[in-house]
Amino acid sequence: MDDNKQNKLKSMKRNKILFSVVFLILGILLVIWPRQSAEIGCRMIGAAVLVYGIITVIHYFTKKDTVPKLLLFTGIVIAVIGLSIFAFPDWLLKFIPKLAGVIILIDGAANLVETMTLGKQNYKKWWLSLIFAILTIAVGLALIIKPLGAIKLIFILIGASMIFDAVTSFWIATRIRTEAIPDVTDAQTVDYKDVDE
Repeated sequence: MDDNKQNKLKSMKRNKILFSVVFLILGILLVIWPRQSAEIGCRMIGAAVLVYGIITVIHYFTKKDTVPKLLLFTGIVIAVIGLSIFAFPDWLLKFIPKLAGVIILIDGAANLVETMTLGKQNYKKWWLSLIFAILTIAVGLALIIKPLGAIKLIFILIGASMIFDAVTSFWIATRIRTEAIPDVTDAQTVDYKDVDE
């Protein structure tokens, strides 16, 4: 394995493990406090969008001689959207299950690609990785196609899905070898000598 490929694998493994830990923490919070966690998340998104809109408006007024007036309109619209999300997070909550489904679906597809890496490395239990990847994709599709009716149950399901995704992703990532694999081309040489009886 060349150094470039080895470094890429190490970086991928490190990022995957970090992503898994973050997903696990978020998933646990959603399972324990589904409604509260979701509402806080929506308000944080709204605040971020609002700040971005305000910055855009300020940018227009500081350089309005060199930027188009459309930038002012864009900044105001973005700020209004952010304020609306912050003040009324419920309408955004309806879209979060599908968004979570898309994220989990993408990660499941990534796990499927990594399963191929395990197969190429001759990992004996690569089929477990394949099962985990397929289940992750199925969970993501279920959230996108047919989310549950109750918002609270939806976010508990999202939290449980995130925990499942985090655990399976961590399992897959920790089994990818990043060190160079030695080439063993010759069997151990054993010297024989004739023994006269």
